[in-house]
Amino acid sequence: MFGRTLKANPSTRALLLILALALFNFVASQSSAQQADNEAKLPIVGSPINDPKNGQPDGSNSLVGAEVGEVSWVRWSRTTPVTPGAVEYCQVSTNANYARLSLNVNGPFSASLISNVPYYSDGSGQYGLGSTPLIYIYGVAPINSLAVTLTCPVTSNTTYYLDILPATGPTPTPTQTPEEPHVYIRIGGATAIGVEEMLPARVEVSGGRPNYTGFIRALVSTANVNGTYIPHYFGLIVPGTASLQSNVLIPISLDSTGRGSSDQFYVKGIKASANKQPIYARYSDGPIERSDTEYIDIVNVQSVTVTRDTGQVPFDTNPNTGGGLRIYPEKKTPTDTSFGRNKFTVRAKLSKPLAGVKVDFKIVDPDDPTQEFVVEGDPTRLTDIDPNLDGDNDNRDPSALYPMGLNGLTNSLGEAQMFVQMSSKPGDNIRVIAHARPNPLSGSSSYFGGVYTNANDAYFQGAMIGETAGPTVAGATTPMITTWRSLHIERDSLGVVSGNVTTRTVTSIRTNTNGTSDLTISGGHLEDRRFEGGRVAYVVLPTPLSFNIKTNTTNTITVKGTTVPSSIIGRTVTIYDDDDADRDDETLTGDNGQDVPMPDNGLLQESDEGPDNMFAIAFIKPKYDLGAGSYDNDLPFFLNTPKAVATRDYPTDEEAMSMMEFDNVSLRKDKEFWTIYLFGAYQGAVNQDSDPKYDADSNGLESYIGYANPKVGALCLIEEMSDEANHGVWDPTDPGFDPRYDERYVPLHEVGHLLRLSHDDGGFMQLGNPINRYYFTGVSINKMRSIDVPWMADH
Repeated sequence: MFGRTLKANPSTRALLLILALALFNFVASQSSAQQADNEAKLPIVGSPINDPKNGQPDGSNSLVGAEVGEVSWVRWSRTTPVTPGAVEYCQVSTNANYARLSLNVNGPFSASLISNVPYYSDGSGQYGLGSTPLIYIYGVAPINSLAVTLTCPVTSNTTYYLDILPATGPTPTPTQTPEEPHVYIRIGGATAIGVEEMLPARVEVSGGRPNYTGFIRALVSTANVNGTYIPHYFGLIVPGTASLQSNVLIPISLDSTGRGSSDQFYVKGIKASANKQPIYARYSDGPIERSDTEYIDIVNVQSVTVTRDTGQVPFDTNPNTGGGLRIYPEKKTPTDTSFGRNKFTVRAKLSKPLAGVKVDFKIVDPDDPTQEFVVEGDPTRLTDIDPNLDGDNDNRDPSALYPMGLNGLTNSLGEAQMFVQMSSKPGDNIRVIAHARPNPLSGSSSYFGGVYTNANDAYFQGAMIGETAGPTVAGATTPMITTWRSLHIERDSLGVVSGNVTTRTVTSIRTNTNGTSDLTISGGHLEDRRFEGGRVAYVVLPTPLSFNIKTNTTNTITVKGTTVPSSIIGRTVTIYDDDDADRDDETLTGDNGQDVPMPDNGLLQESDEGPDNMFAIAFIKPKYDLGAGSYDNDLPFFLNTPKAVATRDYPTDEEAMSMMEFDNVSLRKDKEFWTIYLFGAYQGAVNQDSDPKYDADSNGLESYIGYANPKVGALCLIEEMSDEANHGVWDPTDPGFDPRYDERYVPLHEVGHLLRLSHDDGGFMQLGNPINRYYFTGVSINKMRSIDVPWMADH
């Protein structure tokens, strides 16, 4: 891509300017589409035209270069992927006998080698496309095929050959006789400007009155409001002033040759336009008056959208506080190896389809939507879940960009995109804001410096940034995007109850004065006090006998009543435990022949909100999607949880695992596929199984209704829960009701342990939990939202 400055007649300047700018954009877009090597091209013009900024002599339609004494430019651009990176530093060199180089259009042109030339790699391709800045070439002496070479540490060297042509007229020398005046507007080399972007500009004059000192007037398109002209699509700013103006006077001084450049001023975009907008410069020196016109596009980001890769869990509406969109940045299945599972694409669309426009992206972290939470049922007492109260930037795991960085170049549709890698912590939230800045090397913008968040939304200078933007709004934003995590639960339980009754032979009867009778038995020792609350039965026709058991020793059963017939002596009786896990037995049978149910998942359902899913407040959703083969409700029955040492509170890992079949145990440490095990056993160890009910055993150990083990999972003792609730007293209105014994609560509490919650958290996790703490506290929510993987729980 090549431009030049030549002397020529003024009649065709405007036509060629438009042609050259269009051709420049065409060549750039075609190079990207062809995916050719890094290159820069001289324009081919097919008709005899002239232009002092970028043209050819009359009758020429061949490639041309620079003239002696004139300035042209060259720029290299990438058209194939390169190793990702922000910038590569190269050098540009040529033969100093024929041309000199500079990075500034006004020189000085003293170098034949320029080092540390940035070669950018950001853009719209898979790994990024980019370009060097303009390299200005000043012709010194005529030569055919002068080499101008780009040398880089990574990118292959590229050489361009151009002709340095003889000057079309005598080399300008100081003279008191001015040549025909010419006026040129220079706006940072730009053909487009973004809303809120500001570019430096100058007006250049040649052929003016030598040693002239005066002013140049610059004007922009304006809107008439109440008879006053004001800036409309863009405005002008004079250094030292802050207000935008529709026209300004800029000081200029010409040298002894009648050449000079005005003081610098600035052009700022304020409204996107469907058409190119003109900027004028006028030079007036007595009877001589000359003007020049440039046309530039003023663009903004009109809309921002987000998409997920095909095959990933799509975005859906975030059902929790704050709204916006929900994303699951995790594996879909245990074997998911897809690249995009924790990423999504942000696509910004310009107000018009311009290619090669740079779009900047900014990720902001809105305030946490679950900042306040009621403590212990009292709405006047609040605790902060948000780590930094009302401020933003409070995510527990900062989100990261991948790998294009914070900008991209638009394609022919005027669209630029980037990838975002989302935080894995549930409840973390972000917005991505896009802003068009076509001239990042020469222009400036304070837009992102003025962006801030308030609660869930983003603002610029007090105005909310939306997902679509009007013409005077510089940027647009994605909806708030919030991370949710799935908790994949495998549930098992023991099978049919057996061995919870026994038989003995009655050898004698004694009637007591307190309304009870003692039955002495033989045939083996009983577990001391195990059968309290149960019954003893003897089948005798026509009327079977049955007596409620008050207590028992190793060889005596004390029953309620004094009417035990002597005919039972010498007979075999059946002794039933009081166990009734499902609380459906009017006549106790020790649950013999009944299946042990799964732990109740009434508070752990695949739901987006409580009370069906009490973890929803922490942005966690249970899933039961591990396959039918992973669910067993008929594992071999154990009457008591195995325990080798009577004085220990809980069984060892090996003892607990001897009952279970955790098919997905290999997944329990997978940070991208949270998996836990929820198991329904029958009752605790022999000295902790509530037989006798509510009494500590001789070692001081009390019964328990569930426990969690980081290596095993959450274990719920179905029959113990029934014993603790006193055989069916489950009425929440009862003054003695304790939700800790709700068969839905115990699995929730134990799974909470697997999510690293402890009894000290209060609420659901507190032991001896009263009914008004039927919720997760802010402490618990904080912990669940900060973990990398479950299983590091206490008991």
